[in-house]
Amino acid sequence: MEEMSELIAFLNSLPPGEVNDEELTKTLVSLLVPVWDEIPGSESQSTFAYKLGRMESVEWDGDSITFVLERHGAVAMGSSRAALHQWTVGFDPPHASYFGAGYRNVRAVSARWYPDEIVADLTLAILNRKEHPHVKWIAEGAFRIIDVVSLVPGDNKQTLSGRRSRFRTALGESLSGEGWKEASPYKFSRD
Repeated sequence: MEEMSELIAFLNSLPPGEVNDEELTKTLVSLLVPVWDEIPGSESQSTFAYKLGRMESVEWDGDSITFVLERHGAVAMGSSRAALHQWTVGFDPPHASYFGAGYRNVRAVSARWYPDEIVADLTLAILNRKEHPHVKWIAEGAFRIIDVVSLVPGDNKQTLSGRRSRFRTALGESLSGEGWKEASPYKFSRD
């Protein structure tokens, strides 16, 4: 409890309002980290104490502190946006809560991509049974789309997965009226 008392004493020494001083924020983080796990609610969203070093937009109102943490879970999975969580931590009694405060772009968004032109080109080649670098005829009434990597661009897993799914759906819809259906990923057959 001595660490909690030290944190509360530090906060009480601050005037209410924004904590804009970098050194004061560092001190606050160094005092909050050791007691973070003791504060009910601090475990929400897997917000472990070491993540408090990302604290920004800190405010003290005389009873509680609020701050924003940038979360990187989605970014690690390929998103260009990090979630922002606003935390409120009170001390009488100790408690913590958060709410989603929006998102922040942390890298450039991938350029928009639409499958329409590629699908039209492939559909024309397939319906006319013409040679195409991305169509491999397996048998009469069956073909496979090959070299999808060069057909569908993407710079991260999430974007690439979504684009490939949209491409397959669009191609399937384009060919379904002519009796073609996708038998397995990128493999089509006609009854």
